[in-house]
Amino acid sequence: MARPAYTSAEREEIETDIRRAALKLFAKVGYRGTSLRAIAKELGWSATALYRYYDNKESLVAAIRADGFKEMQAILSSVHQAAASGVDAGAMGIRAYVAFASEKQALYQLMYELDQGEVAELPIVRQERRKAFAAAEAIAADVIQETNLSYTDNELAHLMWVAAHGLAALQVASQLDLGMTSGELIGPVVQTLMRGLLNKEQDHV
Repeated sequence: MARPAYTSAEREEIETDIRRAALKLFAKVGYRGTSLRAIAKELGWSATALYRYYDNKESLVAAIRADGFKEMQAILSSVHQAAASGVDAGAMGIRAYVAFASEKQALYQLMYELDQGEVAELPIVRQERRKAFAAAEAIAADVIQETNLSYTDNELAHLMWVAAHGLAALQVASQLDLGMTSGELIGPVVQTLMRGLLNKEQDHV
């Protein structure tokens, strides 16, 4: 007798297990060195069984990247709600971004893999990436309201993102070994960024 079809919740649980197994192997041997056959073996499955859920490696990687941006969006939204002010939220958001990259290095590196090909343009990735950036824009909007900066939400969110990503990338690459750690740099980076923006505003007055 054939097994009844999985419910949507059961299927999502299975797909989550697949993505976890894949990310575990990516962390061990790298994204490029991991095949769908190896992922299936990690799960104790046949390669054929894995194709019931993901057509190819690219679709699986896209789903994992989407997971990462979804988690980042949740983190930034939580920080925004917990912060006492917009400026505090900006600092906390940068700190949370760097912490996320440090704690989940394999996922972070996969999210920002330089050679993503068509995966970066897939709707599942772009939608979640856009939502994560919208959370940063919401923080930027509060900063602008408090400081009267004449930047758009999008412009300030990009500036904060660049600062956060720079710190995170250096941290993950173990390049912050010349006298300061990312934790020591976050405060000065945020202060310098805000001071520079405010000084620019005053110059235009």
